[in-house]
Amino acid sequence: MQNKVFKNKISAKQSGRVAVVNDLSSFGKCSLTASLPIFSCMGLQACPLPTAVLSCQTGFENFFQQDMTFVWEDFFRSWQKMGVVFDGILSGYLTGSKQAEKVEDFFRRFGNDDTLFVVDPVLGDDGKPYPNTDEKLIAQMRRLVSMADICTPNLTELCLLTGVNPHEAVEKTDGEDLSYRIKAACAALMADGCGAVAVTGIRTENSVKNFLMTSKGVTVTESPSYHVNMSGAGDIFSSILTAKVLLGESPESAVAAADGFLTRAISDTAKNNGDAKHGVNFEKYLKDLI
Repeated sequence: MQNKVFKNKISAKQSGRVAVVNDLSSFGKCSLTASLPIFSCMGLQACPLPTAVLSCQTGFENFFQQDMTFVWEDFFRSWQKMGVVFDGILSGYLTGSKQAEKVEDFFRRFGNDDTLFVVDPVLGDDGKPYPNTDEKLIAQMRRLVSMADICTPNLTELCLLTGVNPHEAVEKTDGEDLSYRIKAACAALMADGCGAVAVTGIRTENSVKNFLMTSKGVTVTESPSYHVNMSGAGDIFSSILTAKVLLGESPESAVAAADGFLTRAISDTAKNNGDAKHGVNFEKYLKDLI
């Protein structure tokens, strides 16, 4: 499969369209509420396709969730009549395998050979799958990842996608062995068709690393660890990465920019005793993206 990442560029003077396929959570500063302002600040038109509507993100003790798959065909019919083709598609939280199948169909209907397709395979964290993650969803997510120009799993999700025990991987984050295992897993995803893999939020004793593998090789970014898992951090990372690549930057430069932005925002949140489930204090740093 040809890697479209390096040829797919939009002039910063143009208003590229990005379909953001993710949930809408009223509390938690994640998913669509994090992604939409980021794309707007970076001069791109964000077009949300909500996968679910939630009263608050699922890290809260009590939440209400409404699956929105039932309205998708109405969206699709409207967009097809408009003749819509997206410059980029970013896929995030999906409610199950049936919805993941429809994302594949969505890409074929509203993308083309020049559409940048980024998949954030939301399956689990901290060595455990999320409650809605089953073998059918994992299998369908692998299909989406095989179609993607870039995927952005965390370490747990990388393991689930490649058949590795995620609990053991998260527990053993020693240097050389971890690096070897990540390289092998990323190479397996790329062999299946994915253009590039950015493994996010790899927590070691004193730092957090992002591990990027492309056809050019491997790069690693490293930032201080604040020993907290912030709601929305992955959504912020994947949104900045997608926007930067669409605007012509390399994946390496895009990952560095996303990491720098998150480091500033998470540091601010930690210093101000922010509640992790309420998300990252990212709003004041949006000006850095303009």
